[in-house]
Amino acid sequence: MKRLLRIPLTALVLLLSTNALAQVRYEPDFESYLAHISAASAALRLHETGDAKRWLATAPEKHRNWEWRYLNAAAEQSLAVFKGHEDAVNAVALSPDGKRLASASHDRTVKIRDTATGAELATLGGYKAAVLSLMFSPDGRRIAAVSSGQAVRVFEVETGREQLALQGKGKGLAAVAFSPDAKLLASCSWDFTRERGVWGIVEIWNAETGAPVKSLEFGTHPMVSIAFSPDGARLAVGGWEPGGEIAVWQVGVWDKPAILAPPQDDSYKAIQSIAFSADGRRIVAGHKDNAARVWETASGKLLHTLGGRGWGHSKWVNGVAFHPNGSVIATVSTDQTLRLWDAEKGAELTVLHGHTNAVNGVAFSPDGKRFYSAASDRTVRAWDLAATAAARTKLDYGAGVWGLAFAHDGKQLLTGGTGGKFRLWETQTGRELASWDGHKETINAIAVSRDNRRAATVGNDGAIKLWDLEQRRQLRVFEEIKGPQLIMIAMSPDGSRVLAASQSGAAKVWDAETGAELFTLPHAKNARAFAWSPDGRLLATGGSDGALALWNAGAGAPLATLPPHKSAVNWLAFSPDGTLLATASGDRTIKLFDIPSGRELRSLDGHDNYAYSIAFSPDGARLVSASPDQTVRLWDVRTGANVLTLSFDAQLYGAFFSPTGGTLAVIPMDKTVRLLNAPPRNP
Repeated sequence: MKRLLRIPLTALVLLLSTNALAQVRYEPDFESYLAHISAASAALRLHETGDAKRWLATAPEKHRNWEWRYLNAAAEQSLAVFKGHEDAVNAVALSPDGKRLASASHDRTVKIRDTATGAELATLGGYKAAVLSLMFSPDGRRIAAVSSGQAVRVFEVETGREQLALQGKGKGLAAVAFSPDAKLLASCSWDFTRERGVWGIVEIWNAETGAPVKSLEFGTHPMVSIAFSPDGARLAVGGWEPGGEIAVWQVGVWDKPAILAPPQDDSYKAIQSIAFSADGRRIVAGHKDNAARVWETASGKLLHTLGGRGWGHSKWVNGVAFHPNGSVIATVSTDQTLRLWDAEKGAELTVLHGHTNAVNGVAFSPDGKRFYSAASDRTVRAWDLAATAAARTKLDYGAGVWGLAFAHDGKQLLTGGTGGKFRLWETQTGRELASWDGHKETINAIAVSRDNRRAATVGNDGAIKLWDLEQRRQLRVFEEIKGPQLIMIAMSPDGSRVLAASQSGAAKVWDAETGAELFTLPHAKNARAFAWSPDGRLLATGGSDGALALWNAGAGAPLATLPPHKSAVNWLAFSPDGTLLATASGDRTIKLFDIPSGRELRSLDGHDNYAYSIAFSPDGARLVSASPDQTVRLWDVRTGANVLTLSFDAQLYGAFFSPTGGTLAVIPMDKTVRLLNAPPRNP
């Protein structure tokens, strides 16, 4: 490579103003692509999943890259889609053995499917109105369903023969439930007279004979959800009472019910759905104030409010369900999403997209591996619990994360941070594989060799170290510095050399095998950012004064200085083919340089705070940047266009592509790492 001339900044600006590469005009179909991605991203933020899918489906195919695959995967996270109903699907239920799936619809039918194959086994019809609720009997041989204004009907699952048609006092039948011993069948509804107004009705029948057992009244509004506790000792009912109260009766006693009532304010808390946990100790209710609430059954204590007032669901919570082991709560909403919550902590775990209209019901399979949802888009969807957990994996490091590196097959991820501890994770699942002590203080940066056998690290303890990753042991310490904090390190592509800052603030290169110092790369101010070219022939360094330099990696000889940034250089990255160098700075800009000529091609502007980390995608088509402005931005390298912006609830330290390009690891300053997954392009 020829030594590049040092060009005065004013002359360089004039040169670049005529550079065709610096003034790329977007092709019309690329402009269209950018508009489609922007619209799809905005639709997903608003949970308008149907709109997002339409924008993505019509985006020009030739420009589709990581951002399209990421958004497309985010817009459809379900495992399977079951069609067949001709109108909105209102409820879904699983047989006790998990082999049958039943759905109730506005099309006046109940459909029964094989959960293993999705095949439709039977359609139960004859209804004169929308079917609103259904439930399998505890032995799985019968199914009870209700439609507004009609009888409770009980069918044999295998034959479809109607066993019972129970007409009660209420006008608007809304929900039905079998007792756990299958002896009782309960429904809820409402009635109205001009003199009295509206009141809620609960009716209990003998589930075998249909003989009436008890009729109860509660409230001044329709009752729409009903559930027996798993031990059969309690019956809970909820409805459109403005305060969101749940009435809980002792079965067989039927005295005045216990009332579970949320704190009262001016919000309309009417209940859409209720469910008991498998041990009966808790009840969850979905409300029209966009929240779900979790109660302790025995004491009536409110344990958690899930969402509401600006977080969680943005519209009514229509369906709720506990995981069989009680650890997770699923909620579904008119806002078209499903959400999973930590049942013990009340924390939101994930938001799931797939349905394109209001989601009305949800149920877990008996083994808890899957859950199913019913929606007004006329579909039932199946969801895999493990897959949805991995879709947007959140790694809890337990302290601030500052160093991160993927193994070069992308299957594992190494993190380090405050406290000096390493953690090794499985990328696909987010499962922690191992942890061990690394530095006495914070680990600030990690570099992994291509063969995944070694890692180099720097930390606040001033140590520059080399590690054997297979045996998880320290091989050597290159230098211990008592001066400025060390925040960056790099390894040569073949793993034979290590590059980091030195006591003087200059960059220094060591032999990884012997630990011998090879040469120093001097800077007027502290060198703080480094990168090795993919072929190992070039080194790039950036200083705290904004200076940029290229070096011969074999001997450490200077090759060129590049036009400087106005503030400290925070990060450097070579493109996968080695022809471009990207630089990120405290001046809020990211610059792209052409390596053969040394010319600045373009400046990427958009962050509202300094640009910190940058990384190229493995195909070289995209550059990702992270900033304390709480955004990750994805840039088209050819044009410099900002193709996607992802917002977070914390300042961001870093963002890095996995070697396969399927995962983007993001480091928020909240003691976690977020893994955003984009499935590979279909063959």
